[in-house]
Amino acid sequence: MNERDIQRILPDWTLSYTISESENEKLYMAEKTSGDVTKYSAVRAIWIPGNNADAEKKKAEMGEEAYRRYVSSLVKKQKQDFNFLRGFCSKPGIVNLRELYDISNSDDTAYLLVARYDYIQPLKEYIKENGLTVGAAVKMGMDVCRGLEQLKKLDYKHLNLTPDCIYFDGKDRFRIDGIDTDATELRRVLDKNDCKQMAFYAPELDFSKYISYNTDTYSLGLILYTLLNDGMLPFEKEKGFEGAVRHRLSGAKIPAPAYNGGRLNDIILKSISFDPKKRYATPYMMRQDLEEVYNKLAEQVKGQ
Repeated sequence: MNERDIQRILPDWTLSYTISESENEKLYMAEKTSGDVTKYSAVRAIWIPGNNADAEKKKAEMGEEAYRRYVSSLVKKQKQDFNFLRGFCSKPGIVNLRELYDISNSDDTAYLLVARYDYIQPLKEYIKENGLTVGAAVKMGMDVCRGLEQLKKLDYKHLNLTPDCIYFDGKDRFRIDGIDTDATELRRVLDKNDCKQMAFYAPELDFSKYISYNTDTYSLGLILYTLLNDGMLPFEKEKGFEGAVRHRLSGAKIPAPAYNGGRLNDIILKSISFDPKKRYATPYMMRQDLEEVYNKLAEQVKGQ
């Protein structure tokens, strides 16, 4: 199954280029022209089970029938996550997923899932293309808080918020993705030796303690910190990446980021307090303080 299959599923849309890709997933820019009007979407393609060599090895080990059930369970889980996400379509702060399709090969041992979103651009690509002002960083924080607020309405936590989960929608809004409906089980599968996986996690995830909504605002605060710290995590300049992650998770006091953000620095440092009781209790409370900073920045720009 390949791009021709995607085009067959979405015949009105043309895949323009690849926005990002990983081992078994690609995100494409797609466009559709009707008369003088061109519309843009993002199309995510996920191949399940993914890596062919690993898939064949697992199939040989499990036997065909057990392997077919295994693949079916992976597809069911991914579709469950996508359908959960569709329930937030047009809600503030969360990506808009419009359509979802799946096709399988002849013996149901491999699937292609295709999801079409409204236009989205990964945060990293947005920064590469546009740079990131302090005002835009604060705006991103506010918009992500809005997305977390939507999840909170369903008593749900993201628990895996990283820069890779944040997108720009082309309409002056940032939105989150990467929502896993089994996120409450995340701590059971953490590899605590994998610093890359732990880079933006709150300490309580590492130590398997009680988690709350400020587990997510901690991750958001850490993302904002890196944006105001020359792209580096706390302690990374002195200790390197892995040393920085381990030092932060140990409870070391985090210094202010390199950029002197005044009140913004206070908000960020509060959100990434080691003690959850000293953080913002909810994403709404964090957004209120970020809005105060954003409004002052806007006033300064007008006064220039």
